[in-house]
Amino acid sequence: KNAKHIFIHIGTNDIEKPNNIDKISHDLINIGKTLQKQYPNTKIYLSEIPIRKYFYGKRRIEINKLLRKSLPESIEYISHDNVSQDMLYDKKHIKRECIRLIVKNMKDSLRRALVQYF
Repeated sequence: KNAKHIFIHIGTNDIEKPNNIDKISHDLINIGKTLQKQYPNTKIYLSEIPIRKYFYGKRRIEINKLLRKSLPESIEYISHDNVSQDMLYDKKHIKRECIRLIVKNMKDSLRRALVQYF
């Protein structure tokens, strides 16, 4: 109840399901909106779906575009443009040493929010 910031990093496995991209992005946005209603004094961050190797690239890109376009301004979108396919140890999992980039992106978003707050 006292959280000041909530990071949502979900949806990666959803791109493998046959659901259409509108439904996936809509569901992810609704999770953010629900959290926002439950915790009105908490900043909500939605992390984009990171890159995969060889498959689902177009679906991932389209879902992320919809997320970026459709998120309310009160929910911050976190991009992972600095994560590339060569940072994966298989077709979908990020190498342990590269997870720091995802964390860095989240921390950068948090820093920007704190600078605006103060």
